[in-house]
Amino acid sequence: MRRNSREKVIVKYSPGYFDQRNMFLFEQVMCDDGQYAYCEAYFVRGERDKFVLHVQRPAVRYLGVDENGYEINEVALKKLPWPPIPKPPVDRVNEDELWQEIYDYVYQHIDFSEKEHYALMASWIMATWIPEKFNVVPYLFFIGPLNSGKTRCLEVLWQLSYRGLMSTSIRPAGLFRACEAWHPTIILDEAEIYNRSDMLEVMALLNAGYRRGQCAIRVEKVGENKLELGLYDVFGFKAVACTTLLAPTFQSRCFIINMSRAVRQVKIMLDFDWAANLRSKLLRYRIQKLIEDDFNVTEDQIVRIGENGRLTELFIAPLAVTPADVKQNLIKYGESLATIIREEERTTIEAEVIDAIIKCKDLVEKNKLPLQTILDQINMNRDEKDQMRPTQLGKILKKLGFKKMRMSNDDSRIAIKYDEKLIVRLARRYIPSSLDLFLSSHPVMITPEKVMITSDDKTMEVMMSDGNTEKTLEKLSFKRWIITLIEKHRPEGIEYRQLLNTCALNGLANPDPIIEELIDEGKLFLERRAGNLYLKLMEWNKNEV
Repeated sequence: MRRNSREKVIVKYSPGYFDQRNMFLFEQVMCDDGQYAYCEAYFVRGERDKFVLHVQRPAVRYLGVDENGYEINEVALKKLPWPPIPKPPVDRVNEDELWQEIYDYVYQHIDFSEKEHYALMASWIMATWIPEKFNVVPYLFFIGPLNSGKTRCLEVLWQLSYRGLMSTSIRPAGLFRACEAWHPTIILDEAEIYNRSDMLEVMALLNAGYRRGQCAIRVEKVGENKLELGLYDVFGFKAVACTTLLAPTFQSRCFIINMSRAVRQVKIMLDFDWAANLRSKLLRYRIQKLIEDDFNVTEDQIVRIGENGRLTELFIAPLAVTPADVKQNLIKYGESLATIIREEERTTIEAEVIDAIIKCKDLVEKNKLPLQTILDQINMNRDEKDQMRPTQLGKILKKLGFKKMRMSNDDSRIAIKYDEKLIVRLARRYIPSSLDLFLSSHPVMITPEKVMITSDDKTMEVMMSDGNTEKTLEKLSFKRWIITLIEKHRPEGIEYRQLLNTCALNGLANPDPIIEELIDEGKLFLERRAGNLYLKLMEWNKNEV
């Protein structure tokens, strides 16, 4: 902002923004003669069918007069830190054709080892042009050795993403202010430096910036001896490339793309003219999605990826802009990522601890299990130098949710409460192969007289068919119980994963054989809806079960 006291004018430099309340959008563009202008798009007030799209020159917008009588003008940036956007076409663009053209651009400039990455990157680029419509956005993390194409990936994103701001060594202060002022797509190369202690602020920004509403807080110097807290809106799409892994918290917010040297011939030079033409079309796409279509992502449109909530969140934006005929392939790719994550979780130290707890089930004393017993089980086959220490075990148990206590007043040994419900829940996530062993010799008692299950829009109470809380699940009619659960969701059915979770928490580790038998008997059928499986009822006489 610049104040001209002689002319009584306040100048605000802005590349444009979207006013959602008034459904007004303007963006700084470059005309054919190389001069900047503002492209404005809006509906005539009170006449929703009258859409206006025009280019205003010079790039100045009058905002009014402040309380001191100063005229306030909004003016285009003198120099853009991202590739300029040409004037958009007047007519609407075909979104599927635009996606395919972006896909082709990526394919001709980059050689990925997995074909799904071309579709993922094309969808990610399109989603960057409408960040206002998402509450969670994924990052792209390119990792690989030197000369593996990481920088080329970032250069393509720099050319095609919305306000692609590319840098190799931006300092924290500059990055925070750029995010707050321009809301660009941040593109960081050689990100190894952000593992340094003096760059931890940048990593904090990256961790906070994937979810809307999470502001970064910095202490800033105002004047000579005064400090103030500064709040920065750092939400937005980001892409990073480096040769080493970064913090696990950051990686959990990313689609990780492993790079290797190209084995297929790709373009040596970036096609700048093609990229400029795509940016023009993408601005028109942004206008039609934000202004003309008032596009929004609703809860019932979200496709659940595996049993992974974070992965489901990350796929919301790419799937929302992917053409219908490609979307299923991207969902399958997401499911494969969920499987990889599950397999990786089963190799973690947490999985090893849970497995040791299950194997020590016969050593439980008065519903307590000594920590030393768990430790001995874990260290049984470890070398002396790799032995787990009590402090490390204590931290892991606390993180997993176990409560520590003494064995008794007369026994000072430290133990954990043997929480069967928690063990079943954790085993289902980390080591499902050990769950059957645990339940077969240690059936879980049903303490309430009803089971709580959650559907998309409400919580339902399902009464157990015989209501006898003294019986274990092994003595119940599992068929009747499963049918009762599903019947409460008539007619839409119950999601298959939801049924599995409910069964596991109540002692039925593997309901699949019973479900298959009910399907064969014509009592149930599976239906795929929005990428998820639902179990629904056919007409039958429940008393025959």
